Amino acid sequence: MLKGNSYALLLILLLLLIQLNPAEGADWRMYAKEAPLERGIVGNAYYDKDSIAYPFETKGFFGMKKDKSIISIWTKYVFPRTNREMRLFSYVSCRTREIILKSIISDGHYIYPPFLNRTFGIEPNTTDEKLYKILCR
Repeated sequence: MLKGNSYALLLILLLLLIQLNPAEGADWRMYAKEAPLERGIVGNAYYDKDSIAYPFETKGFFGMKKDKSIISIWTKYVFPRTNREMRLFSYVSCRTREIILKSIISDGHYIYPPFLNRTFGIEPNTTDEKLYKILCR
């Protein structure tokens, strides 16, 4: 029989699985055109406005409340020259100016590079900073 903490863990895992499934009816908004990526690759960067969520809660004066300093978001890069795309599921920390990459889908396939779940600082004048400014106003 499951105890209270087990139910909470099961609920969190279920919610995470739901969030990791990018909806096809997404509201993609371009936030960077011809964004330079590594090795000279250029792509257009989009974020899914409908996927913006606040996955964590903090203890407030009147009980639990959403922690709006950490935002989960789906983004995608579309590469016009090759007509390919890559989708990323990330957490953006407004407090620490960092991105934690949680999932990557490239051409419809999940890929598992060694840098998943790693924290990346948001550098000035980058595509990441443009997204940060949109989400963390």
